[in-house]
Amino acid sequence: MTDVLTVDAQRELAAEAHRFGVVDLQVLVLLSNLRQVLLIEHCPTLSRGLPPQWTIPNTFVLPGELICHALERLCCQDLHLDPAAWPSSFLGVTTLQEPEIEQYLFALNVSDLPDELTGTDPDNGARRWWNIEDGRPMSFAPGIRQALASVRLLSPTGCLA
Repeated sequence: MTDVLTVDAQRELAAEAHRFGVVDLQVLVLLSNLRQVLLIEHCPTLSRGLPPQWTIPNTFVLPGELICHALERLCCQDLHLDPAAWPSSFLGVTTLQEPEIEQYLFALNVSDLPDELTGTDPDNGARRWWNIEDGRPMSFAPGIRQALASVRLLSPTGCLA
């Protein structure tokens, strides 16, 4: 992952966010399998009886942690996969306004693992592959729609383009 962003570039991104008063830094990873994206149920214990909201895997950058280390932690601990095993790319940065959070979006092509990442995790809720060409609008968790739209993955209707 260190080849995606140099250590100096990661420190500069964090320093730039802090200069503008943004203290919360978040890493999001878009896991793709050809024309599918892995979605995770957002806060399943809080939404009992309500239609699920969906998110992509994400975590906050811990104080003093590099962005790439947060990405590795997210992939290894939460998703149980080695991020160095698949092609990856840094897609960009977006800032949420309420609450103010700097988001760093990465893409990982995990085309040979579609079934291993799906199912239900008792701690984190359901995981499923969503077909990008599916015309049904999705209910995304707050902040996810903006991150995806910032890299032109979402159309104005809310469906992945």
